[in-house]
Amino acid sequence: MNHSAPVDGVTFDFSVVVPCHNESGYIENLLHDLSVQTVGTESFEVVVVDNNSSDNTNEVVWDFACRARNVNVRLVHEYEPGVSYARNSGARGAKGTTLIFLDADNRVAPTFLSDVAYTMHTKNSVAGTIRTMPDVARAGALCVFWILEFIKIFLGRPFGKSYVQRRLYEDSQGYNERIVLGENLDFLIRVKALVKKEGRVFGHIRHPIYCSLRRFNSQGYVRVLMPWFAAYCGLFHLKYQTMTSIKGQNTS
Repeated sequence: MNHSAPVDGVTFDFSVVVPCHNESGYIENLLHDLSVQTVGTESFEVVVVDNNSSDNTNEVVWDFACRARNVNVRLVHEYEPGVSYARNSGARGAKGTTLIFLDADNRVAPTFLSDVAYTMHTKNSVAGTIRTMPDVARAGALCVFWILEFIKIFLGRPFGKSYVQRRLYEDSQGYNERIVLGENLDFLIRVKALVKKEGRVFGHIRHPIYCSLRRFNSQGYVRVLMPWFAAYCGLFHLKYQTMTSIKGQNTS
């Protein structure tokens, strides 16, 4: 597939790609965080990918984009269900030389994009992962996220939120759209191999971003972690429930 950037005379240093399926309760917080970055807003764009939302996610994004005219926010529609389809669709329409893949329930510090730029410049890093921690400091959650960091750094299994130069994304063929759980690991293993072949650095942003605990709160730690760890071990073809389907079960 060809994911070359659109040629219309406009390019950015970064494109932040955020897939959304019924994320009206979360996406505005992330958009606000991105609108107050310490880098100039002319250096990045935010590409929100609506993946068949049935709530008012679209309206929330459009309303924010109209109010916060200092930040470049675009809304892309992907009608094929699945986060891999959504990420590939966002990357295909993005105009940045580096793609950053986040989730709608993430929160980031004002220095987030500065941290990415600094790591890429000083470490000769062309791709990498981003430390992610829970947005609530519960002992169990902190333990789980530290274990995930250990797997990421010391066991060499890259997954989660990431930054990737566009050319590497294209060379890797993007996200495997047949994978619904573990798609990040599959994608980043291929990217990391390309980086190693070039003799460049696959980095890791140590300053954390934050992730909602909603899935753990809805399903419990064991039900969430067992399929995650299976996917991290390479079992990619497992069932995966969206938060919408989980909420539907909890209210039935």
